[in-house]
Amino acid sequence: MLVDIVHPWDVDAIADRWKWAVGYLSLRGIDPNSSFYKKPKGRDRLISQIDCMVRTSLGSRNWAVCMCESTAYMRTLFFYVMATYVFTTGERAYVADAEDLILSVDDHDSNTRDIVEFADLLMICHCEPEYPAFKWKRAAIANILHRRKFRKLSTFVDLFAPTIPDPLPKKERIGIAKRITDSFGASVYDLYEGDESKHLIVRTKKERQTELAS
Repeated sequence: MLVDIVHPWDVDAIADRWKWAVGYLSLRGIDPNSSFYKKPKGRDRLISQIDCMVRTSLGSRNWAVCMCESTAYMRTLFFYVMATYVFTTGERAYVADAEDLILSVDDHDSNTRDIVEFADLLMICHCEPEYPAFKWKRAAIANILHRRKFRKLSTFVDLFAPTIPDPLPKKERIGIAKRITDSFGASVYDLYEGDESKHLIVRTKKERQTELAS
């Protein structure tokens, strides 16, 4: 999708036009003094991945399973994407982990519940399937994801894969993507199939490049 991407390092953080975006991101732990407002030096691949994910979130195939060998890398990437999305669109993006999802289920009146269910872009960090507190909430969490799909709200999920072959044959890619059911249940995989979804293979800086597979 053709869109003018606005990165955090592209803006004057004290300008009035960015006041809402800067305030929103500050509440999410990204204030103007953070490293996310500085262009990553020598990280062209990371910037390319940020741009790719923002464009994916704004396209018609805006549900993505992001397969990566590093959960730490994906969390950092998600925060860069959140900041870039907010400046690009003026809409809400949110990075959630298991604790956020649990809170959104346990406290229906919380701000966390509101943003998990209604943010224009939700990015979910890898959730360990065997984490007890999460395991017993996954049906309710799956219901939230189904409602997001009904509303066509962009939703990315990080799926940790210890080893991702390069190249990755389609059959093996689908097999890895299906592991999402371990965390969220069988019905959630159905949300990430079809013409409105993508499987994104995210390579780290030690690897070749980001691959997109449909």
